[in-house]
Amino acid sequence: MRWADLAERLVFNAAQGARFADGMGISYLTQDNRRQATRASGFKGRAKYSPTHEDVAVCCNPAAVKLLPYYVGRMWLRQTGPRPGLSVIAYGPSVLRTTVAGHPVRIFQHTQYPFEERVTFEIEQADHVEFPLEFRIPAWSKHATLTIGAQVFKAFAGDTLRVDRTWHTGDRAVLDLEATVSLEQSCDAQAVVVRGPLVFAAALPDQRQSVKDYALEGFHDYDIEPTHEDAWNLSMPRGPAKFDLHRRPGEIAEPWQNSSVELRGYLTAPDAKSVAVTLVPMGCTILRRVTFPWVA
Repeated sequence: MRWADLAERLVFNAAQGARFADGMGISYLTQDNRRQATRASGFKGRAKYSPTHEDVAVCCNPAAVKLLPYYVGRMWLRQTGPRPGLSVIAYGPSVLRTTVAGHPVRIFQHTQYPFEERVTFEIEQADHVEFPLEFRIPAWSKHATLTIGAQVFKAFAGDTLRVDRTWHTGDRAVLDLEATVSLEQSCDAQAVVVRGPLVFAAALPDQRQSVKDYALEGFHDYDIEPTHEDAWNLSMPRGPAKFDLHRRPGEIAEPWQNSSVELRGYLTAPDAKSVAVTLVPMGCTILRRVTFPWVA
């Protein structure tokens, strides 16, 4: 389950923050804190955004599009032993089609995870099939509640919640996780704002300059520079995280272009004044500040 926590953190944050949300380009070399993404700012042009990086090495672009298929392909694991069953270790809108003890089973996950903390499992096909169903409770969720009809189950961070019962077509299991805003410490002892599976960042507004055009319309290599860098020099005040969650209209089909969640709070400017800021998921940004030095 620890590995699942790490995989989730990478997939929903660093991986999304290394690409354009529309999938039309990625950065070969990417950074959490990124002030610019240009040919000059990275080793042999690897920091620019490109659909091919054919001038460097055509390997990272085709490899990058394997990431989400790998994640989806490993959302469920099969339990072995005298009581074979299923374990869900990763969450997201999806459908599982499999067999348990020779019986066909189909389970839908209805959710906007990682932008919401409720996941509804709908058993669409399982006629009187008895097997254990195990749910991963992420380390970031202090408490979790699973509701199946009139039954309510409780679990805590890092646990697995195992339910062994006879499943029927039409059964629904609703998993509610608990996400709070917290501050973590980066490897260089700076502050990182986290809520649930998402890392939040201060986005730097950018301008893109096409440095190469491709025969396929709409595809280009880009140098990307900030239009202003005010957010780059902000610091984190000492004490608990002072950010509030705000939900806004989002498009679940394009969640990284138009996130449905943001955090609003205050950081400290170089002149020691408090500055109101809006942080968005790291995966929704190109240029950004993710880690903030603590106020001296």
